[in-house]
Amino acid sequence: MLEVVKAVLKVRWKYTIRYPGWLIMFFIIPVVFSVIPIVLGWAVAGSPQQAALNFKERVGTEHYTLFMVLGSMIWLLSISIMWDFGMWLREEQQMGTLEQILVTPVNIFTLLLASSLWALMYSIIQFIVALIIAGIIFNFLPLLFTPSLLLCTVYLVLGIFPLTGFALLIGSLIVKLKEAEAIIRLLQPLLAFLVGIFYPITIMPYFVKLIALTIPLTITLHDVRAILLNLDYLFNPYLDLFILLIYCAIWPILGLYMFQYVEKKAKKEGTLSAY
Repeated sequence: MLEVVKAVLKVRWKYTIRYPGWLIMFFIIPVVFSVIPIVLGWAVAGSPQQAALNFKERVGTEHYTLFMVLGSMIWLLSISIMWDFGMWLREEQQMGTLEQILVTPVNIFTLLLASSLWALMYSIIQFIVALIIAGIIFNFLPLLFTPSLLLCTVYLVLGIFPLTGFALLIGSLIVKLKEAEAIIRLLQPLLAFLVGIFYPITIMPYFVKLIALTIPLTITLHDVRAILLNLDYLFNPYLDLFILLIYCAIWPILGLYMFQYVEKKAKKEGTLSAY
């Protein structure tokens, strides 16, 4: 298993350093993404000061820039993990090498973990660097460098690991439907809406909120904001962590079951690697 992880990480590293320009864009994109709603807020309110007052009245904190930046960065981090695995499957499918990978003694979940480990490492570096850049631009660095940042890391890891199950579910759709970008682009805005990247999920209708709570990232984002901005937790710190631990078991198992089911059916029908 360690050899497989090492091989995957080596390949992904070579792909990354081949295009150094993307590294720069990788750090800038999250900041640009969060700037858009911030500037719109200034335009609607009339000034940054009034925007802060309006936001505090409705959300409970005047630090709307950090609120927005955290939402966009955690969302983009999760998208990177799911996009990475889905696009890798589609590329192997198009090259006709997916069958060779699936008939090896290596379990597909091991490959996913290796791929997710790379995406996680890469995305956390992006998260830290982009957060520092945004902190300098919007002047919220003092809010970040506190001991509570370590607790945020725990929530972040527990919220990201279950996304391996989401990645497997997307992978099973790609194997079945032979589409990657269309599926992921459809899920991106839906995920952003449910997680609440630019607003608290407490303002959602009750039924929509129940659906949002099935996504681990919803709890992670809400509680990271609660820690750094002194807001209310979703339920309470212990219950939220307990739910995330349950998701760490449920979602990967569900995703692996669905992928193995679709893989087995595709092998019988001979459609595993068809373009």
